[in-house]
Amino acid sequence: MPLESRPSVAATLAKRHAKEYPLPAFYYAVYIADDGKKMEAPEKEKKFLGISKPFQSQKQPAGLVEASFTEVSGLTQEIQTIDYRDGLDKVTVPRKIPGMSKFSNVTLKRGVFHQRKELQDWFNSKKYNTVDRRTVIVELKDPSGQTLISWTLSNAYPIKIEGPSLKSDGNEIAIESMELVHEGLTVKHENAGE
Repeated sequence: MPLESRPSVAATLAKRHAKEYPLPAFYYAVYIADDGKKMEAPEKEKKFLGISKPFQSQKQPAGLVEASFTEVSGLTQEIQTIDYRDGLDKVTVPRKIPGMSKFSNVTLKRGVFHQRKELQDWFNSKKYNTVDRRTVIVELKDPSGQTLISWTLSNAYPIKIEGPSLKSDGNEIAIESMELVHEGLTVKHENAGE
């Protein structure tokens, strides 16, 4: 093949990466299993909740609490390391051994609505030594509503609710936040590698 008829390296790379843009972070849904029920993601009958109007469902599916949020943060996983060195090691630097997994608390933020108190009810459901643990699923979607990546929090429950900041001269929406603690974070990439 003559050199001039070969595609340039830049053209080849541009073609290969044309469909590989980073995903926008504003198409997402949050699902909270109701009454401590376990919920697997994805479920075919699941409706889109907690995202912008094109995806919102008019009817709330059974077993889910409506959960519209303006922001989700803290989807962090970490492996703690253990420093280890025995007396016979010839090197003076300790070995790094993988230890326990650690997960950050997840913070959910949303606008305050007069009649919506389900998050406060969940927070107040704590009884002596007992909490209402639930499965929480956060799904990143494409513009057509297809799930691309999902984060599933196991045995989550609220540990903190923060009311809105109020200012007499402000021009903002009242935003409340809830912090969740959980016992595991599973990440699933839908249709990866296709």
